[in-house]
Amino acid sequence: MEIAWAHGAQDKHKEDGWVDSDGEEEGLLSSKDDNWRKSYTEGKDAQPILAEEPGILSTAIAAARSNIIPALVLQVMAAVIVVGYYTWAPFTAVADKVAHYKRVGSYLFSAISTCLIAGMIPWAVVTTRDYLAARQRGEPMNWKRAGADGIFMMFLFIERGVDVDFLYRQQARLWGTNVDVRTIALKVLIDQGPYTVLWRTPFYLVCLTFKDVRFSFSKTIESLSVWKSVKLRYCSMLVAAWAVYIPTATLIYALPSALQIPLFNIVACFYTLLLCFITDSNKK
Repeated sequence: MEIAWAHGAQDKHKEDGWVDSDGEEEGLLSSKDDNWRKSYTEGKDAQPILAEEPGILSTAIAAARSNIIPALVLQVMAAVIVVGYYTWAPFTAVADKVAHYKRVGSYLFSAISTCLIAGMIPWAVVTTRDYLAARQRGEPMNWKRAGADGIFMMFLFIERGVDVDFLYRQQARLWGTNVDVRTIALKVLIDQGPYTVLWRTPFYLVCLTFKDVRFSFSKTIESLSVWKSVKLRYCSMLVAAWAVYIPTATLIYALPSALQIPLFNIVACFYTLLLCFITDSNKK
């Protein structure tokens, strides 16, 4: 599963109540999801009204709906790449060269390529967009925040590249490298089952919480201690991942082993960018 983020989203933290030493508002991730949102009526005797708590099912449906367009776009793109590899000789020749570099570079190739393609390219695009938006508003760009997010994303996607490469290698050892229905189905089952449910989604939940509270361990622990909020965010992230990656994982495993990481990187890059810009347009 993937990450959608944007520096421009920092404006929403003003309602969440955390302020750092530089006066920058910082949002505790759970404060938007703990469902104790209050609305007040006018008058001195006004009483807070607690918002109705969303259920797991409604949260999952909302997550699936918000990912329909990115999922379809990426699945079509991945399908075109896979079909192109098996049917168009010039594309096959280029892909085989990439596969050669992957075999030679091993885990180092995965770490660097995933960091650059899936992590740094989306970060650079989003940072440029936020800079232009701030300039248009006549406001200074928060380069400290942007730089911190960039460093965080760099290390996160280095880890992701190695992690996913390790998964693909173990899958090949367990089930083989044949491109047939049974082998692909078994790999997708492990990928989107135990790997995503028990490892990647909880890991991302913790990492994104840490980033959203501006790298504070105490605030991360506080946010993750709100179980109802964590449960809803976990379900939302898991459904979003399944909506995109069950079909795309099927296409990834339809390629030779050395080309699986490159296709994963392309999908991850465009997924992050699509969600960033869709989220941004929905705010307008």
